[in-house]
Formats: sequence, C-alpha cells, structure tokens
Amino acid sequence: RLDQPTSIERHRRLQRWSIDVLARRAERLLGLRFELEPGTEDALMPAPALVLCRHVNLVDASLPSLLYQRLGVPTRGVIMAELLADPGFDLIYARTGSVFIARDNGPEALAAVTELGDRDTTTTVIFPEGRLFRPDRLERALERLQTGNPPRAKRLASLRHVLPPRPGGVLALLASAPGDVVVLAHAGLDHYPSFTDLARSVPLTQPVRVVAWRTAHADLPGTDDGRIAWLDQQWCAVDQW
Repeated sequence: RLDQPTSIERHRRLQRWSIDVLARRAERLLGLRFELEPGTEDALMPAPALVLCRHVNLVDASLPSLLYQRLGVPTRGVIMAELLADPGFDLIYARTGSVFIARDNGPEALAAVTELGDRDTTTTVIFPEGRLFRPDRLERALERLQTGNPPRAKRLASLRHVLPPRPGGVLALLASAPGDVVVLAHAGLDHYPSFTDLARSVPLTQPVRVVAWRTAHADLPGTDDGRIAWLDQQWCAVDQW
C-alpha cells in the first residue's frame, strides 16, 4: 500500500522532518544559515513549479526542499542513482515521488524524468548541471561543447562559477510539466566543495545568499532549440549573479 495517499503523506512528513533536522543541526553545529535576497519568496510561489537549481556540494541538494516545505509545498526531484546506497534516499524519497536516474542510461533516464513531469501538483526539482561544479569540469565541458556544439560554446564561454546546463532532463520536464519555471541560485558554498572542507571551516561566519526568479510557462520558447537557448541564458545569469 505504499502508493496509497495516506502512506505517501506519512513519508512526506518524514521527509520534511528529516530535512528540518539537518537544517537545524547544520545551523547549530556548523553555523550554516541561508539568507534570501528580496523577492525570492515571491518568485518561489505559487506552486506547482519546475525548479532549476545550481549544484555546488551536497548541502544545496536539500535547499529547494527546505525552502518549499517552509512554504507548505512538497517537492520531488531528479536524483542520481548512486544515492540509492543511502537508505534515507531509497526508502523516503522514492516513496514521495522522486526518480533516481543512472548517468549512463540516457533513454531510461529521460523516460523517468518525463513521467515525473506528468505527476501531481507538487513542485519538481532538477539540477541542470548534472553534477557538482568543479573548475576542471567546467574546462572540460566547455571544450566538449566547442567540439560538438560551437553555438552553445559561444553562448556559454563566459561561465566561471557554474557548469554548462545539460538540457535533456529540463526539456523533458518542460514538455510534460505545465507550471512556471523557477531558477534558484546561491552563493557562499563555493569554498566548500566537500563536506570535509565545510567541517574544517566551522564556524561559518557568512550566510549563504539565495536568490530566485520566475518565468511563466507561457513565456517559454515553443521549440527545443529556443528552450535550450533560454536555459543557457538563465545559467549565464546565475553565473553573473
């Protein structure tokens, strides 16, 4: 009966509780706190929405869910299959609607993401970069684009703080999810690529700044090429911010 509404709601409560516990412990033990830029809460709502979030380390993986559950909105997301090794992700997130995708199985991953967009009215989260930002990964990604897609390479050549977005999952969600799109960016975690780096810097003295902006679904380009160009433009804006 795991797919029954009562069971799903129980798992959602457990997910909210676990994220709240992590947030409280991170603030008390590490000094980690988030500071929202003016207008960010207005951009997050109303739900449902498709949230595109920057990805720097494991901490920001919970940031969209933390922000939305404080507004009373459940979330589900696109998560790398490696995290199924963690019982919390396996037993809670899969049962609340998230999907786990393998990096090396493109068709199966796109099918799962498309199905995610077809589900109920909860907010959907995806990290378009596909992996954690690292300067060496940025260099390699731009080199690959220069070889395989020069127009995109030219659009994204100025990136310094984010990886080029991978459009496949985003396009699948845009095609199946009718809500607006929220871009969620943050600054302050860049100096802590690993949890070890974060722990060595305790207590943190500066807050992590968070900003979001919203694009109405009706204002999105109607073609895949247009939506990829739009996505690149959004990620350049994240990088500049």
